[in-house]
Amino acid sequence: MTWPRLLAAGALFFLPYMFLRPASLLFTVSDALFVLAGIILILGRGAPVSPFGALTPYWYAGVAVMLGALLISSIAHGSEGRWLSVAAQYAFSLLALPAILLVSDRARWLFLVRAFVAGVVIMEILTFGILYYYDWDYEALRGKFGPEFLTGMRRVTGFLGGANLHSAILCMALPFVFYLRGSGLMSRLVFAVSVGLICAGVFYSASFTGFVTLILIAGLFLIVGRVRISPQFAAGVAAIAFAYIAAGAPVPGVFEKRVGGAIQDLDLEEAGTFTDRLELIKEAWAKADESMLVGIGVDRYRTLNELQTPVHNSYMLLWVEGGFPALIGWVTLLLILGFGALLIRRERPLDAAVGFCVLAVFVIFSFTSAHMYARVWVAPVILALGPAFARAQQLQPMRNTQGWVGRDN
Repeated sequence: MTWPRLLAAGALFFLPYMFLRPASLLFTVSDALFVLAGIILILGRGAPVSPFGALTPYWYAGVAVMLGALLISSIAHGSEGRWLSVAAQYAFSLLALPAILLVSDRARWLFLVRAFVAGVVIMEILTFGILYYYDWDYEALRGKFGPEFLTGMRRVTGFLGGANLHSAILCMALPFVFYLRGSGLMSRLVFAVSVGLICAGVFYSASFTGFVTLILIAGLFLIVGRVRISPQFAAGVAAIAFAYIAAGAPVPGVFEKRVGGAIQDLDLEEAGTFTDRLELIKEAWAKADESMLVGIGVDRYRTLNELQTPVHNSYMLLWVEGGFPALIGWVTLLLILGFGALLIRRERPLDAAVGFCVLAVFVIFSFTSAHMYARVWVAPVILALGPAFARAQQLQPMRNTQGWVGRDN
């Protein structure tokens, strides 16, 4: 195993530990490890020139169009200083990460996948261990870990600093766990513990988007991956569900308040800040008419609306700040990623399933988030689509021949 791969694995392990950074700078321990891995690859001439194969020119074109549109819009409104910061973040995620994470050797790819899954699962173990050690005492936890580890509403954020981001990274990790188990590379016990911790984390983050996404991607993985559910697995799930219901189906109070009510009454206005976000989207849609070719400039949206906050929708934000060309560039990148997974859906259904599902999580949360340049958003997507863009002769298909229960390793 080479140093770049070890560093990349370390970066993926520490990816969800967003607390490990200076408070005022979006540069984490994970980012530092990615940078070191990239530097070694470049010096050793090991960085791939075409990480997306034949689609690489279109990927570079999409990035150039998006960042170029943001630059022109920022210059037009005197905010080019902010463009430098945002463009550097996007370039890091969209240009450097593919060169580091898109490997053509399956053993190396699986090593990276396991590192990411281990980082997320261990983060959940630490998170709930800390919560129970301090008996969920908000004031004590706030003094030790700051106000965002456990919010005032008692929403769990883990080490990510945001409850919605916490649920998103858990939803991204779940397809990898399914993949490892479906391929016979994860034992039943580890699988059960991992899925249980991920589901608990989503429940306690009390994110409506996260809860709905978790259910959707579980079903999507089964369909795209052509996973055969064994009778033993089905019986085990049924037994756990029965025991849970028999115990009164206890759910966290904050989940019941923010998510349960919205589901029970079929009223999205009860789902946390949905109404406020919808108003921001409506306002952004109105501003989009004035931003067809040239937008208002990077980070200027927050200064031009009544709530003094960016719209939590990456598509509308890019459109308003960079004009319609910026949105076209962004959508082009998403289409390239989806097309890569589409190409392997028949020959390698499990590979396609993990790619489709992680990308689906990213797309869903991009409708509820602002700029998506943080590595914690992009790295799992690039990693999941590794098999889709790897050279076929070096990355042989791994078929699901054992069913979900598989074999224990």
